[in-house]
Amino acid sequence: DPQICGSCHGDIADGFHRTGMGRSLYRPSASNRIEDYSEKNTVYNRRSDTYYVMAERQGSFYQGRYQLGPNGRRINVAEERVDYIVGSGDQARSYLHRDSENRLIELPVTWYTESGGYWAMTPGYDQLRQSDFHGPISHGCFFCHDAYPRAGMDESAIDSGEPIFPTSIPEGIDCQRCHGPGEAHVKAASNANSTESQIRDAIVNPARLSRDRQLEVCMECHLSTSGSQDENVSRRFDRGVFSYRPGQPLADYKLYFDQADNERRKNNFDVVDAAYRLSFSACFTKSTMTCLTCHDPHVEEHGQQAESRYVKVCASCHQSVRHTVALPAGADCLSCHMPKRRSQYAVHIVLTDHYIQRNKPAGNLTQPIEEPEDMSQPPGNLILFYPKQLPDNPENKLYLLAAELKGGLTDRDHIEQFEQKIEENKAAKAGFYAVLGEAYSNSGDNQRAEKWLEEAHTRAPQYRPILEQLLKTLFSEAKYQQAADLLKQFANTPPLDSALFVDLGNAYARMGNLDEAEVALKRSIEINPETAQAYNLLGLIAIQRGNEAEAKEDLRQALRIDPDLAEADDNLGKLFIGEQDMKQAEYYLKRAVTVDPKDADSHHDYGLLLMLRKQFADAVLQLRLASSLDPANALIDSDLGDILSEQGDDSAAEQAYEQGLRLQPDLPQANLGLGSLLRRRGKLDEAKRLCRIASQSHDESIRDAALQCLE
Repeated sequence: DPQICGSCHGDIADGFHRTGMGRSLYRPSASNRIEDYSEKNTVYNRRSDTYYVMAERQGSFYQGRYQLGPNGRRINVAEERVDYIVGSGDQARSYLHRDSENRLIELPVTWYTESGGYWAMTPGYDQLRQSDFHGPISHGCFFCHDAYPRAGMDESAIDSGEPIFPTSIPEGIDCQRCHGPGEAHVKAASNANSTESQIRDAIVNPARLSRDRQLEVCMECHLSTSGSQDENVSRRFDRGVFSYRPGQPLADYKLYFDQADNERRKNNFDVVDAAYRLSFSACFTKSTMTCLTCHDPHVEEHGQQAESRYVKVCASCHQSVRHTVALPAGADCLSCHMPKRRSQYAVHIVLTDHYIQRNKPAGNLTQPIEEPEDMSQPPGNLILFYPKQLPDNPENKLYLLAAELKGGLTDRDHIEQFEQKIEENKAAKAGFYAVLGEAYSNSGDNQRAEKWLEEAHTRAPQYRPILEQLLKTLFSEAKYQQAADLLKQFANTPPLDSALFVDLGNAYARMGNLDEAEVALKRSIEINPETAQAYNLLGLIAIQRGNEAEAKEDLRQALRIDPDLAEADDNLGKLFIGEQDMKQAEYYLKRAVTVDPKDADSHHDYGLLLMLRKQFADAVLQLRLASSLDPANALIDSDLGDILSEQGDDSAAEQAYEQGLRLQPDLPQANLGLGSLLRRRGKLDEAKRLCRIASQSHDESIRDAALQCLE
């Protein structure tokens, strides 16, 4: 119990609890509220066209969300309670909600303290498609924002890799995070026979560690490379998230990689890269300084008091500095050589740049900026950043190649090189096989992806992220029975996961087993009522059963839970087409192609709506885009032919029909369309041949039109 530390080290413990680390996570209350919940408490996110409202009711705090529908009325209304606050409030406070599966969901709006305080989107959420109320934090995220969960971590949850947390979690980083487990120290100190040496040896004092080990206690959380904390950090596959202990070599726990492009990496500036930026500094590389040279982790200082302390540290080495140019009024070592800068990604936060440079970078380093629309780092070759060297063995070589593949270098040469190294190292851990399988999946080679993901799953059958990637590949290959068999084996294994039952329902539905699909999907909703995809699939089942009212309700529920579920927008839009409600149909279909511009089905359906509204030019654009996204879909080409024919462009229409028939020679729609076109041109023999094929259609309207063509 970390409270015990204060019984002997009261002053140190009290000081630490007032630092940012000591206030890293806690429950909200009226006594610790600093935000404006009553007046300036609404945020409009332009990119996602969504409104958020923060509210306080009866001692609890909430974030609500709504959008405006085609009639200007509020739709997709939802609200989640704030269960935890993350962040001291010195710079910002973000918020977590605990869902029914004991996941901690990061909420989309954060309170920032600059300019007197204001609400704005959480970093990473000012996007067209953002996680809204559905962004679970991982154990890896929790690793740096709180003390380790001490009790109640279910073994099956840990083995599964699912981001599930015990019902009781610590509130704030505690002493043991930097000093290691304290139980042996407390026992030694409580034993009258213990020597001073025994008491000291039973706890880690970072000040007594070697330079590297001391730095690593800070670097475990304050080191990221090239603004890419997730992609360029590889925790070793045999280490649990919460297994690192101060004093251990950090390289035994995780490895850090960086972009090989030196200029590109030096231009990045983000919230968690203090140690990274410091590493470029001559002050650091040409001395034995550590983080503790400047910072006392037990004390938080602000303003002039802090600046005076840091300037004294600078002067302890730079005693005879003489500036040859006039300095701005009020300038000191920090303002010129370690200026404050605005983060590139957490754009509402201004921090000290720990890259100690001879010349201050040009420009206004703190001017307001917008969050980039693309938060990802472009792929590139990587180098080992920390540690600087590793033993030359096959496994360490695999980690570098794996990091490059996870970072987006999925060209064939990189993948096959990685595959060769894995086959040479038959004892490779499951994680390496999973990386290889996912790389093949991203490159479009599902057959090889399946092979390596199955090998990874065999080596780590309980690890859910591997299972989920394998299922994704099986669905891509239309192997629905195989996916269902796998899901039946694992879906009921603790911890229960609503997403696995959604996959099971999806597999059954694609095989035509609607009753079994419905059972699985309703089970998913029992586990987590906020499972949007379950409602979307239930809506599709209702459509197949002819119950359009029920389908509409299910689809609206899906969008209330997740407004970014483009598939549900598309399905609802098609229902409104059937009801001849073109205004609502256009709203949902246009939103579908906006939210997911790479979804061919949505562009296809939106194009058909535009055709019905006689907007032929726009319809052609949508169908051509759909065809480029799904070039193997013959029906898209056939429908494109219909629109071009309606426009009177028979030559282009003929080409579209012929492309559809090359893909699917017996497609009734394309045979009918091309047959009708050729009939108008007087090519009766070929027209009859095509219309005879179309007359075999099970669709009565196509069959009747084909028979009329034959007459």
